[in-house]
Amino acid sequence: MSKSNMLKLSFEEFMKESSTEIPDIKPIDLTKGRGYYKDNSVEIIPGLQTGTFAILAGKSGVSKTKLAIHFALIASGLNQDIGIEVNQDLNNEVVVVTCEDTQDQINEQTQTIKENLNIDDAEWCKINSNLNLFSLKGYDVDIMNDKWEEKFIDMFTGKKLVILDNATNIHTMGEDNESFKLLGRRILKIATKCNAAIVLVHHTSQLTKENQSIDPIYRVRGGMSLVALARVTYFMTDYLDDKKLFNSNGGIDGQVAYFAAQANNGNVPKDPIFLNKINASNNNEGYSLEYKKGAIQNNNKQGSRDEKFKTIE
Repeated sequence: MSKSNMLKLSFEEFMKESSTEIPDIKPIDLTKGRGYYKDNSVEIIPGLQTGTFAILAGKSGVSKTKLAIHFALIASGLNQDIGIEVNQDLNNEVVVVTCEDTQDQINEQTQTIKENLNIDDAEWCKINSNLNLFSLKGYDVDIMNDKWEEKFIDMFTGKKLVILDNATNIHTMGEDNESFKLLGRRILKIATKCNAAIVLVHHTSQLTKENQSIDPIYRVRGGMSLVALARVTYFMTDYLDDKKLFNSNGGIDGQVAYFAAQANNGNVPKDPIFLNKINASNNNEGYSLEYKKGAIQNNNKQGSRDEKFKTIE
């Protein structure tokens, strides 16, 4: 069977499965007044509510997974400012699923954060009680498979924040836009069923002279077919790729930056947030991320994020 036929078949199967549960559709009663139809969604990070998903995109090695782990630790009770407000509630159970890192690697990364932030054992135990870290590296993960979908729904139900790392390794379809569209629809379906906020860690296309000045959302693999399904898309970059952005907004070489490249609602950070990389102590491997308000920002808004990137009409 050709790849195109396989893709067509998977789409038909997806549509068939999605149409098996027909809800009781009722009209909206405008006489109920404000707030009547509000659900129990909670904002976890700016622009991302439970029941939806966000994309955290950037090139390989730019610290996407590291930032996502910081989000997860803060949501689990870690006292750290990472540049944006993370909903912090010790009743929020958090799940991190990585398909890239081994158990040893993910453990060493989190231990580095613990040591660099001088977290004592008592506080670490409280954080750990709300945090569930899983390594699926080496498994044939396919979120489009019914059994894997059921497994993820079981893992994510009752949780507020879920980190999925990464988009390429959680399915067996191709890298084309249609495949990522199907992936996005499946993740949104799971987020809705579990009422969880899912952060999908994802790669961007290789930076070239042609796409360097294009708005970052068009660098995300899968393009707008995936981005359009996400509630918010955060873009992460470094000095090497975006010197103008860094120089114009107070960033320096050696830091990384992130900002909301697209959002459907919410008060999201459009200007870049710069983070320092803090190496592990005692000659251990790894690093943590650090944000210091005011120390690495300035008021020079020339060449801001909106001015730097152009959109595709």
